[in-house]
Amino acid sequence: MKKPISLVVLIFLIQIVFIPTSRCNDLVNETCKKIPRPNICISILEADPRTEGSDIDGLATIMVGEVERRASDTLSKVNVLLRQKPRDKPLNDCHNNYVAITRDDVPQASGAIDAGDSGKAVQLMNDAVGMADSCEGGFKGHSPLTSANNGVKDVSSVAAAISRMI
Repeated sequence: MKKPISLVVLIFLIQIVFIPTSRCNDLVNETCKKIPRPNICISILEADPRTEGSDIDGLATIMVGEVERRASDTLSKVNVLLRQKPRDKPLNDCHNNYVAITRDDVPQASGAIDAGDSGKAVQLMNDAVGMADSCEGGFKGHSPLTSANNGVKDVSSVAAAISRMI
């Protein structure tokens, strides 16, 4: 009698452990293969434990959070560079752009996702792409922030694409 009960318990545990992850991975893979930068999308979402059990709104929120993290990191780099060159116009422009991304675009995009306003979330994330691109362009090919700007642009474009699916 113990074997059938043990088998039932084992099957139940397997379902609890593996099926939600499979469904989660299916949503991540299906979502990410439809957008630009699918590898970035997959790696960020699979690394975040909040992905499990999330719907498309949750995935968009996670990605907007990654935009915030990367934009904040870039803003910190800009601030370090500004201490060395406080009057540098491209750095000051980048500072203003990244303040706008972290203080305006990201919180408003999160709110738009929560409200189901896909269009506004997409617009705000595309705005973040534009500001990171503007920061990069201000240096006219000699940017000390190329990698950081490209990271923000890539993740913002992924966040916009996922938000478009809401």
